[in-house]
Amino acid sequence: RSAAPLRAPEPAPRPAPRPAASSPHTRLPDTDQEACTEGVVALGAKNGWCLTAEESADMRALRAQLAPRLSHLGEGDRARVLTALEVAYQAQDRLRPVRNRRRITHAAALCELLADLRVGGDALVAGLLHAAVVDGDLRLDDLRLCALGDNAIAMLRAVCKVSEVLALIRASGVVGADRHHAMLQQLVATLSPDPRAVFVLLASRVLVMRDLDHWPAPARRQLARETLDVFAPLSHMLNIWSFKSELEDRAFAALYARESAAISASLARLRTECRPSLEECRARLEAALAEDRPLRRACASVRVCARIKEPYSVWRKTRHGGRQGVAESVASLHDVLGLRVIFEPSSGPRGTGPALGRPLPDIDPRLQPPALR
Repeated sequence: RSAAPLRAPEPAPRPAPRPAASSPHTRLPDTDQEACTEGVVALGAKNGWCLTAEESADMRALRAQLAPRLSHLGEGDRARVLTALEVAYQAQDRLRPVRNRRRITHAAALCELLADLRVGGDALVAGLLHAAVVDGDLRLDDLRLCALGDNAIAMLRAVCKVSEVLALIRASGVVGADRHHAMLQQLVATLSPDPRAVFVLLASRVLVMRDLDHWPAPARRQLARETLDVFAPLSHMLNIWSFKSELEDRAFAALYARESAAISASLARLRTECRPSLEECRARLEAALAEDRPLRRACASVRVCARIKEPYSVWRKTRHGGRQGVAESVASLHDVLGLRVIFEPSSGPRGTGPALGRPLPDIDPRLQPPALR
């Protein structure tokens, strides 16, 4: 009797092999956090970084302070931002402890300000690291070891380029010449195709102006003049009104303290006197806009805010108009009080709704790169 031939059992399917690591003694990381951690270790070994126990505790405290502000980011972006904080902390010159402390404090505060504005992870990484790169304590090519991502490194490169241009402008002494202001603003905006790079430096300048009292008097005047001539107009070009108002107010107060105090006091009295009328007008306009059906279809929300003119803007108008006296100057302006309407476009297919804004930024065609012409 013939029996059926026996068959060997089929082997169980093997899992797909993982790609080989760069060394037989290393393994590939399983998560973004592990990749970033291993990258920091490799970068530290290459540059000879070594923190003391006190410095390690300080860095952990900065991480714990920053981490809750990154809730709007995904897990991978959060890991990269916290890794950038560690790299910025360790990339320091041991012979200059005072400068190191000032730089890391500013970088952490800048990251917190940008995070509160819900800026993306690439811009946060650039904000943390650009000072270390500009100071020469960190190389852009070395950051590829930290798995920060090509987009973040490209953003950091753009921020450093704009920062270098501003440094050259500052050293040339061009700032302060009225006929060069528009050209300088367009030059800086043209050199950075991504407006986020300029946004990071504007946020950095806001922090500098908030701490202006800690600078010597000559440096205060120079920083205030640069702010009025370059940074505040750049904020206007990018429609970042909160930055523009704060930069102008602080720079104006530093350069013209007496005029700023007088105009601010006059505007405060006017705000108190006209608040009931402004609120009534705001409510009437808001009700009228709520009845506009095409506008409601095009916008997710419409808000009306009462606004009062900024002291620096009042001073510019009254100075050019030749008006005398603060009270008379403020009373003679017809746009001191006003209403601002803020639209939030509804999310939908691109191009289906009406255009509610203007393209940004407005660049002189002569300064545009060939690809944009």
